[in-house]
Amino acid sequence: MSRKNILFLAKVMILLTLTVMLQESAGAGADGVPQIFFMPVGSYDTPGIARCVALAGDYTYVADGVYGLRIINIRNPAHPTEVAAFGQTLQNAQDVVVMGGTAYVADGLGGLKVIDISDPTNPSAAGWYPTTYAASKLVVSGQYAYVVSGFSLEIFDLAHPAGSPAVANYRSGNVVGLDVVGNYAYVTVFEAGGTPGSGSRCGYHSECSYLEVVNVTDPSSPQRESYEYLASAILSLPAYKTLSALHVAGSHAYVGNGAHGFAVVDVSDPTNPSQTGYYGDIDALAVHVDGPHAHLAVAEDGLRVINVSNPAAPTAVGHYYTQGTTSDVTVDGTTVYLADGEGGLVILSQKLVYQRLFMPIASKENF
Repeated sequence: MSRKNILFLAKVMILLTLTVMLQESAGAGADGVPQIFFMPVGSYDTPGIARCVALAGDYTYVADGVYGLRIINIRNPAHPTEVAAFGQTLQNAQDVVVMGGTAYVADGLGGLKVIDISDPTNPSAAGWYPTTYAASKLVVSGQYAYVVSGFSLEIFDLAHPAGSPAVANYRSGNVVGLDVVGNYAYVTVFEAGGTPGSGSRCGYHSECSYLEVVNVTDPSSPQRESYEYLASAILSLPAYKTLSALHVAGSHAYVGNGAHGFAVVDVSDPTNPSQTGYYGDIDALAVHVDGPHAHLAVAEDGLRVINVSNPAAPTAVGHYYTQGTTSDVTVDGTTVYLADGEGGLVILSQKLVYQRLFMPIASKENF
């Protein structure tokens, strides 16, 4: 082999090595899974601890703990501006859902609060429903509000007069996370362990977690349909946080499962759910699924994005560190809104980038 050919082959090997190194540093796999990159757009430092964010039109509604509900104009996302705050009747705003001109707030020991926001600059009290324990999470579906209260699921008929008690109180283990789709409520549950025959689903494990499907065709009489065991020995974050992340989209439920990572459960048949995949060691507090991507609020670890287009093999495709403790996330197109704890409201722009690198076919003419 001539010296010229040896030099040619050496240059080809160098290019191949550099290509592989660049691909690995960029995080692009052999299948060219696109990565998501984030750019900060704007932020608003709320006075309290931002726990949840809801989006409606030109406004975000932030559940800000003891500082109530903050209403922020985001028409110019680079310069969000608070237009109103409502705290007169709120004790400890934990979660907020906006439906039309009404905001529903899970208000800790204050129960379920209803706020008229038909004029976002002038919110007013519109009702209250007492919960048995502290209200922490909330879903509104039709005329019913589903509330995680303490460690149970309470269901309220919003057509009933303000102050009416729940029409149902459902408890199976300790309910933590919640989503409602159609005639089913999906709840994440943890239990302390026991021994076989003791009634605990944990067996000999010290703790266990599972996704439970509850039939709410008749909301006044919820019935357990099925459940899927997720893992034992919940670690890292307290159990009441580790399972709070839950979003049902299409035929799958996406569940934060503490130190056991992020689980994907097939619920195409609600009577027979089955875990299909999981990803890593992520303590997600909230999850928002948008197309093939699950955006996870991961406390001190900020925002993580997992590609779930293949439910059996979720893949990390994005990460953004924040200054606070990210507890909630919602996505609107290319814009991401975070409730960032002591960091308030954070607004990001996201961009999908294909980072797979292609090397032109080598020939002697290239050198």
